[in-house]
Amino acid sequence: MPKEVFTKAAKVQGIISRIRTQEAVFQAGHWSSAEDFERKLRTDGFIPPVPISHKYKFPDNLPEKECENMAMWLNYIIFFNPMRIYDTKKYVDMITNGTNMTDAEKQAWYDKQMQVTGEMTDSDKEHVVMFFENAQKHALSDFAKLARNLKKLNPEIADIKIDETSVHDLLDLIIGMTSRFHPDDIKYYMSTDDIEHARAVRHKLTDVLGYEPNVFIEPNRINKIVNGIIMQKNLQIGRTQ
Repeated sequence: MPKEVFTKAAKVQGIISRIRTQEAVFQAGHWSSAEDFERKLRTDGFIPPVPISHKYKFPDNLPEKECENMAMWLNYIIFFNPMRIYDTKKYVDMITNGTNMTDAEKQAWYDKQMQVTGEMTDSDKEHVVMFFENAQKHALSDFAKLARNLKKLNPEIADIKIDETSVHDLLDLIIGMTSRFHPDDIKYYMSTDDIEHARAVRHKLTDVLGYEPNVFIEPNRINKIVNGIIMQKNLQIGRTQ
């Protein structure tokens, strides 16, 4: 392979790699809000009456973070818009249209996106877009295959019904698992049409704890947790009297 061809391929691969690591995946890194909440309850002296977090199995013992990144990357590929590469300024204007972002915030986003890709020639742009367009041909089937494999490895979520043509369903299932949400909670939030009811019940946690935990828990399980905390609080009060 001629040196200039190798250099071109390396540059394009570098651009794609930076898009994946700096733009497509969660920049805050992997973490579990369910596990954090469970840990905080125990630190505050409360034993949850029902399990809050749940650890799942992943293909080939893949770390949760890698599975999460894989799902986010497939999601990015599926929704990739060539305008992101060909005209980044126009792309940012389109994405932010109708939002409350200030001109300064929009400019900061544009600057960040340009830092990710760096200066590109027309040829660079064509090759990057070609990569994504080729990847789009099988990204949805790869996404669905990953979800099927996860359901086979984890019988506790095998009965969760998902539309394998829905990127939203696929992403919700996998991110719910990598976030260690309990199977009952994933099932509920992927099937309910009454999210407002769930939010209303979640306020009970805020009322009894004094803060709002960043978790999604099925309403009946919230009631059990709240009742358990109230009971334990009363016992603690009784011991101090």
